Amino acid sequence: MFYQKVFLPLASSDDFVIVNDSIPSQLQEHWQTLHWEFGQPISLVDSILPFINTDASLIEFGKVHSLVGNELILDEEVWRSAAFLNSKIEQANYSKQIGYADEVLGIAHSPEDILEFSEGANRPIIIKEALNNSGKGHTVWQSAKDNYKLNRMHYPALMELYQPNRSLDFGILLQVTNGRLEYLEIAEMLIGKDFNYKGSFYYPQEKPDWHTRVKKIFKETYPFIASWQKFINSENYEGPISIDGFLCEDGTERIRSEINFRYTMGRIGYEIMQKRKSSQKWLENPPRQTGILLLHKSQKLEPQPDFELILSYNENDPWRIVYIEYRDQQCRSIL
Repeated sequence: MFYQKVFLPLASSDDFVIVNDSIPSQLQEHWQTLHWEFGQPISLVDSILPFINTDASLIEFGKVHSLVGNELILDEEVWRSAAFLNSKIEQANYSKQIGYADEVLGIAHSPEDILEFSEGANRPIIIKEALNNSGKGHTVWQSAKDNYKLNRMHYPALMELYQPNRSLDFGILLQVTNGRLEYLEIAEMLIGKDFNYKGSFYYPQEKPDWHTRVKKIFKETYPFIASWQKFINSENYEGPISIDGFLCEDGTERIRSEINFRYTMGRIGYEIMQKRKSSQKWLENPPRQTGILLLHKSQKLEPQPDFELILSYNENDPWRIVYIEYRDQQCRSIL
């Protein structure tokens, strides 16, 4: 859950995203051509990293290590805390305890619990394994014909009412520093039919209509910061938070589908966007839309972006991660 093979430098010269292979020369040349200055990648080819500044902070896609001197140590306490905060089960238990957003949730310890929950739902339900993310470990149960899926699940698992007719998926970005939660931004998320994450878009100039609605729900209707401060403080958590939610075609909403206590792809896109704001081109003509996308080599964007920054590259992998900007247009399609 907490480790990904990806090349993603981040933030500033004393922040790092960990990679577990050597960085391809094509990617290094691409960064150098664009005068890359958003961070310093670290390669974990060796467990000892003598070139790291001992004052550096360690950034991962979930916290499982501590940086002690120049050595990267698997820290069981850090791992336990990250597992607790990111557990869909622990989040659901707390949400039910405080009655947050009138969520209809259940915890399944066996297939029988799922069948019992479905009887009162009168609609499809979605089951999520405790520590999976990016749509992995999600199963939709609609009728008895799906019973075979239940024996493949890992328990305990979270049960929710399934809402297929979404009009918007969003991610709300927060940062916790010295125990204080700071709101950063809201991203429009691209989610595939199998619940897999495909990318995030931001709108630096003019916010879409949905942005105002989501921000009001988050801050006023179901004030997240006041409601979830105790849960966050229980582990003395410091760092990034991303809250996934969605709006539905019937006018309802889900402000908290799940919470990620880690750096997400959307947060990476946000950090790069913040760094780009000081570039001359941005100052002369700020983009209408920025984004971070997971693209297959066969896919093309329509229209072509005005600025493109490749974040990951591997000649043996057809997928790549790309940061993009549109000056006067917006992305209309991914072909």
